[in-house]
Amino acid sequence: MELILWRHAEAAPGEPDLARPLTERGRRQAGRMAGFLAPRLPKELRVIVSPARRAQETVRALGRSFEIEESLAPGAAAVDVLRAAGWPSARRPVLVVGHQPTLGEVAAQLVGGVGPGWDLGIGEACWLKARSRKGPGEAAVLLAIKPEILVVVGICSHLGCSPTDKFATGAQPSLPDDWHGGFLCPCHGSTFDLAGRVFKNKPAPDNLEVPPYTFLSDNKLLIGEAKKA
Repeated sequence: MELILWRHAEAAPGEPDLARPLTERGRRQAGRMAGFLAPRLPKELRVIVSPARRAQETVRALGRSFEIEESLAPGAAAVDVLRAAGWPSARRPVLVVGHQPTLGEVAAQLVGGVGPGWDLGIGEACWLKARSRKGPGEAAVLLAIKPEILVVVGICSHLGCSPTDKFATGAQPSLPDDWHGGFLCPCHGSTFDLAGRVFKNKPAPDNLEVPPYTFLSDNKLLIGEAKKA
């Protein structure tokens, strides 16, 4: 079984807690993570989400149907997440969108068995796969993903040109008035969003390629392998 843990993106402060929406930055975080996950997630995927508004707004960026699971609300225990996901015997991979410290406690329990919960940052995700053994080390880490860092091959899928960064928002030459930041291929005008996804009706046939990679630590990135070293 594969289990993907996705912490909700940045939310605005306020009360009641369950009604807090994503900030503009949070929506961008959710979009970048969704852009990375979407082509990698299997079709036969179950998506379960906290009843909190911020979690539901996060997962909507993925464009998939989902189930609201009351047991994933803020303050849930790790065992609640595992029970809701059907770990480790569910027949389909499960994506859980929820909260800290719960998701970090789930990851720590499955991978290490003991110790403090993992520090899963805002908008980050962790992709786990069940092993045959039980207890400590019953899951392996396939991917650890941070929404603030985009890893793509800087080559346009049209003719192999190199897109340039256009992170400033708003109207600019060769860009629409409602531009939200991204990349522009100057040769034939293909545009890509901040997740590397190509816009419709552009010469580029595909998104920017994402190579295999994983985070070994907060400041060390390994490109070429999609699992923890």
